[in-house]
Amino acid sequence: MEFRIPRTISGAPNPSTPPLVAVVAFETDETSYAEIEINDGGRSRTERFDKAPAKQHSCVVLGLRPDTTHTLTARARNPATLPKRRTGSN
Repeated sequence: MEFRIPRTISGAPNPSTPPLVAVVAFETDETSYAEIEINDGGRSRTERFDKAPAKQHSCVVLGLRPDTTHTLTARARNPATLPKRRTGSN
């Protein structure tokens, strides 16, 4: 799977008011799920955007902190490689 256009990160309209937000947008050549890893140098977490597979992704990343350098890593995941979700209640 390849990225079709360069990934872009847009800042939030609230650049100085927590919580800070970023929008990571990218396009892939195959239908995929989006995953964004957020690392602030002390903590790392991964957000998955898997409501529906797509080629064009626009991912809203919440919880960024002011005066902190964040590294955002975009990944595209093949739907066939993800574990199936359980449905129903037990």
